[in-house]
Amino acid sequence: MTLQDAPNSVIDSLAASKTHTQSKYWRDAMTALEELYGKDDIEWLAPQISKILAKNILSRKIELKLLDEKRSQTPLWYAQKGRPAYCCYIDKFGQDFDGALQHLDYLENLNVGLLHTLPLLKPREGDSDGGFAIADFFDTDPKLGNIIKFENLANELHKRDIGLIIDIVCNHTAMENEWAQRWLKGDPEFADFYYAFDKSEVDAYEAGLIDVFPDTAPGSFSYNEEIGKYIWTTFYPFQWDLNYKNPKVFIKMLEALLFLTNKGVDGFRLDSAPFLWKTKGTLCRNHKNTHKIIIAWRNLLKILSPSSFLLAEAIESISEVIPFFGSKDAPECDLAYNNVLMTALWAGIADGNGQIVEKALSKASLKPANAKWLNYIRCHDDIIWIALKDIATNEDMQRWADFYNNSQGFATAMAFQAPENMPKSSCGMASGLCGIGKDDYGLERLKLLNAIIYVTEGVPMIYMGDEIGLGNDYSFLENDETKAEIRWLHRPKMDWDLAADHNKIIVFFQQFGKLVKENIPSHNADYIKAETIEDGKALKITQGFGKGEIVLIANFTCEEINLPQTTNLTQLYGDKEKLSAYGVNLYRGTIA
Repeated sequence: MTLQDAPNSVIDSLAASKTHTQSKYWRDAMTALEELYGKDDIEWLAPQISKILAKNILSRKIELKLLDEKRSQTPLWYAQKGRPAYCCYIDKFGQDFDGALQHLDYLENLNVGLLHTLPLLKPREGDSDGGFAIADFFDTDPKLGNIIKFENLANELHKRDIGLIIDIVCNHTAMENEWAQRWLKGDPEFADFYYAFDKSEVDAYEAGLIDVFPDTAPGSFSYNEEIGKYIWTTFYPFQWDLNYKNPKVFIKMLEALLFLTNKGVDGFRLDSAPFLWKTKGTLCRNHKNTHKIIIAWRNLLKILSPSSFLLAEAIESISEVIPFFGSKDAPECDLAYNNVLMTALWAGIADGNGQIVEKALSKASLKPANAKWLNYIRCHDDIIWIALKDIATNEDMQRWADFYNNSQGFATAMAFQAPENMPKSSCGMASGLCGIGKDDYGLERLKLLNAIIYVTEGVPMIYMGDEIGLGNDYSFLENDETKAEIRWLHRPKMDWDLAADHNKIIVFFQQFGKLVKENIPSHNADYIKAETIEDGKALKITQGFGKGEIVLIANFTCEEINLPQTTNLTQLYGDKEKLSAYGVNLYRGTIA
């Protein structure tokens, strides 16, 4: 039975039976929502959510229910060692959904476990901030194909045991979105869906805010002549912030999440989640009520699809990211971008010293045991140096920014914007940042960084093109819509001719991933110890699993390092008795 076929009487019957409301997931969701909105609102909110869930439970296809059941045998099915996520824009990867299907063998050869797609829902026309200005949460970008073709891609991925993550932009919509237009026209059903203030109120809020895009979109509000007020626009003027103080906004976004889950989506990257709740006199980021929204979403999604998961995008400092995991009793996101490790890796390779990476790994270990990091070296976003503010000085962060942004040494990059008096962030593909083609060590640097994210606890992620050494794309400077947005530098089109060459880089990903899969358990280590050796020139990461140990030693310099002989370790990868320039050695041992 499909959602369209189900009579209202059947839906009402299922909702009235309250079968789906008997679980702990439901109780935890309602607790979070009652804390958020109060008892009066929960009295009408709970029955409405129950009916929405009933509709989606009835419409869920048997294939997806069987997939949920299969995955229940391996709750952390999305976090298997040696099975990376692969992140891409569909149009850059395969032109459209049908084109992406033609390259699934390629993903299998990399042993990919998750396809992490960047925005693919219907965007506004023209500049859409790279697809992050959503005009319709219930339809796909027509350039990629319709929702049926999207569903077909999800099905084919599942047949290959590959999960699908998509971006859900939860803080804002495009100004052209139906919700926004109906709110603008005074439709009572959409009253209070967005924020609109007089200038005095704007000034009161602005006093506590920091601009996200101070160069290209200064301020957090945009004046709208039609209503004579300022609309909250954290990012760009065409992206209008949703007002989650209105519980109807929560319901609308929940409907989108459930709809997409039933189209085959396994995980959602919660884009811009830190900004969901606004409170005057604060930064309006990472508010405690934001976490209640995420707790409710997660639990309600689990009722429909127990194998679903949430990914926190929070590009913040480590102390601000860890709360998005929630706690053992109130879990939120199952995965989170390890932005701090990513940024620290680039800082360490610039310094020729692993101490900042040691600090990042130590901080990252403070996450709850039930959660996993998504470890990566590049993504579609910039490298934001202030993410290291918990573990580095302002002088250090500025020095690293200067190293990359001024293309000092081996790196080739471009500077992006940053708030006043803060180091500008950096843009570029990993190959350019590592110096491939600029000196003799670029490839080794790229391998070193990826070896660390593959071995350390969590899920590694390959950003499309890194596995073949794809370079920066300067063509964005020739396009009026993109030339002001430096991040397009590292959003190139996939070079399938280069990928077909089976070059040394892709062979490394295949071989190293296989080693990790065969030798490192997927469950949490009993202990993890990160330490620098050789006066900081090398980083040693030790993980204990029962009576076994995995040891990685990484050289952050262009100097060869001699290593003492080890009698209790079997070498899996690297040079014997030494670390070559930017070399990596991997060992497996037994604890006596």
